[in-house]
Amino acid sequence: MTRQKKTSQPAKAAAHSVSENETTETQVKKHLTDYIGVELEDIENEDSLAEDLHMSASDVSEFIERLGNQGLDTSSLVLEDIKSVSDLIESISSEELG
Repeated sequence: MTRQKKTSQPAKAAAHSVSENETTETQVKKHLTDYIGVELEDIENEDSLAEDLHMSASDVSEFIERLGNQGLDTSSLVLEDIKSVSDLIESISSEELG
């Protein structure tokens, strides 16, 4: 029985580390698909949040709050500076690196 427990623990740890290693881009896009109800392959970095993804300023604000609640550092993001998916990804990436 002890061996079974040891075998299952590394599997759980490996699965956990995969999610920790997801890029900011992947995390943002996955959360965006859930938030606006589109498929991952339908989201391009160049997409405008307002025009292409039909998100209002309040939608973007709520989405940024949601990302913060999911562990991404959104504390210093300036809503007015975020116009596209790539703007959002780059802003969060620079926050996490800095």
